[in-house]
Amino acid sequence: MEDRALLVTLPIDGKPLRALVFDLDGTLIDSAGDLRAALNQGLTARGRPPLDTDRVRRMTGDGIGKLVERALAATGEVPDEPTLRAVVDDVLAAYTACPVAETVPYPDVVDSLRAFHTAGLRMAVCTNKVVDLSRLILETLGLAPFFDIIIGGDSLAQRKPDPEPVLACLSGLKAGPEEALFVGDSRNDLLAARAAGLPMALIPSGYGTSRAGDPSPDLKVCDMAALARLILR
Repeated sequence: MEDRALLVTLPIDGKPLRALVFDLDGTLIDSAGDLRAALNQGLTARGRPPLDTDRVRRMTGDGIGKLVERALAATGEVPDEPTLRAVVDDVLAAYTACPVAETVPYPDVVDSLRAFHTAGLRMAVCTNKVVDLSRLILETLGLAPFFDIIIGGDSLAQRKPDPEPVLACLSGLKAGPEEALFVGDSRNDLLAARAAGLPMALIPSGYGTSRAGDPSPDLKVCDMAALARLILR
């Protein structure tokens, strides 16, 4: 699908675009290096081999718990629930202690967010990462001021691909699904946006994977700069 497809998809039902909802990891920031470092602390402490960044990147997208579970499965057997929980706690503690040693915004993210903000668009982050850690990372990277609301994986009982986190973002932005666009890199983002009634722009260079039978995004863009050019022109 070409970039100009957005001109057909938006505005929807005659309503102008008022809000943008963004995924975090793989969409706004490249956090794989710091996730790898924290994850490998938990693995090596239990005699498991470390994983490289590319492999960790492919496992990312459903929160720390799923990342740890996948890493344990890839390096041996998944342990019993209490042991798994202990590994998750250790990895989360290591990651919380050093979440932005290697993490950076993707190219053009800061300029694009600034342009969206200047144009009057309201923005939210909808991530499966825990909310306090998400906020800390956004603040450290100077991105937090662009966002009116941040919904994390522990903000609600539900997580993406459930639509409730997306709908909570829209409520905070005071925008309807027909006035908003979800921007993400994964099938969780796509399924959550679909279920919430939003069009979805996919940035396929992130961490996300797709499966046979997944719905198609409304738009594919190569990067955030391409999305900004379409929305703001």
